[in-house]
Amino acid sequence: MRVRFPANALNSLIAERCTIQSMAPTRWAVVLPPDAGCQPPINQTKKNHERNIATVCFAYCKFREIVDPRNLNDSTAKTVLLSMTLRHLNNHKPEEWGWWSAADRTNLLIQHHAEKQNTDKMWHAALLLLAAGVSVSLARPHLQPLSNEMVNYINKMNTTWKAGHNFHDVDYSYVRRLCGTMLKGPKLPIMVQYAGGLKLPAEFDSREQWPECPTLKEIRDQGSCGSCWAFGAAEAISDRVCIHSGGKINVEISSEDLLTCCDACGMGCNGGYPSAAWDFWTKDGLVSGGLYNSHIGCRPYTISPCEHHVNGSRPSCSGEGGDTPQCVHSCEAGYSPSYKKDKHYGKSSYSVEASVEQIQAEISKNGPVEGAFTVYEDFVMYKSGVYQHLSGSALGGHAIKVLGWGEEDGVPYWLCANSWNTDWGDNGYFKILRGSDHCGIESEIVAGIPK
Repeated sequence: MRVRFPANALNSLIAERCTIQSMAPTRWAVVLPPDAGCQPPINQTKKNHERNIATVCFAYCKFREIVDPRNLNDSTAKTVLLSMTLRHLNNHKPEEWGWWSAADRTNLLIQHHAEKQNTDKMWHAALLLLAAGVSVSLARPHLQPLSNEMVNYINKMNTTWKAGHNFHDVDYSYVRRLCGTMLKGPKLPIMVQYAGGLKLPAEFDSREQWPECPTLKEIRDQGSCGSCWAFGAAEAISDRVCIHSGGKINVEISSEDLLTCCDACGMGCNGGYPSAAWDFWTKDGLVSGGLYNSHIGCRPYTISPCEHHVNGSRPSCSGEGGDTPQCVHSCEAGYSPSYKKDKHYGKSSYSVEASVEQIQAEISKNGPVEGAFTVYEDFVMYKSGVYQHLSGSALGGHAIKVLGWGEEDGVPYWLCANSWNTDWGDNGYFKILRGSDHCGIESEIVAGIPK
């Protein structure tokens, strides 16, 4: 869509939009002239870029980031964009329109009307789907979360996975707290891997591909804190540092350092953005740090694991506590080198296109990635097989490490490492349906390259 927008109106539009939507980062579309500093889309030549009237970019109110423009593909965003442009014309005299002409305004009115009709049709279709979904959900029994009834219901359906009890005598609020990833947040630029001629295997496991990297086999425990967004990033970064050094550098990147010191990442134990975590690694760096009470690295994790089972030595799991620790720019006593000298940096950070082939190419070339998806109540009961949502309400967003793929009984899956200790799921791991963006698993992939 080629639309022109005067550059001097950009700041006022950002200020206006951010005032209205100040409670959360909101994605919205703006159009800049080619000379306003917005980079052309990937694979677009300079000559083609100069022929364009404008380049479409996404702006985020909170982070003021300009990212890949190719996501502008829905009628709702176009309608918002056209509405803002028309409002600008209506609020200014013709001599203040700059590039615009009366004919432009007429054409915009026609286009805006067409886009609004498309949006109305989209909402009508969405309502029909919602009605169909409600009718299906009414046919399902309402099952108490974490209950025997839910386990039995899932297993009797005899689908692609088995359920069981991973948490015993824990508060429901604790389970909700574990899902601390804020989905559909700011996006990093999309990195497109050249997959032409690349032969992707039917199965791939990073643990087998790079056996010289021990962090690939590590399962962490985030404790009573919604720090999954930091764990998924720190785990994948640890793996990539080793992989890209040819196994010469083995380091556990500190989840604690990322959780406590990245202000732009979100709200610490109350939720964060995976993309901001990877961006922080490239700009501010991260020190080393192992598991709770491990005394490994500069800043080990300070939130203790809790006991999932009835009889155990760990403290009980509850939804209380789990406050975000303080950001400390120093290492624990006795560790050397200093905090500043212990920093590890990323050379680049990026989103991976929501394509099975692109995600596979990224993992097979550079190592595990961080993914995020919507967790439902039945996922908490996962024990084995290929997870597909069957029962229960949404708990929230959750970030994990994706380290491979394969097929089980003909069902394609992604192989993932969770951060709920080894007594959850399949020794801390799980498989989730691959190829249909199930629960959004393929839409939130982020990664980066170490320096």
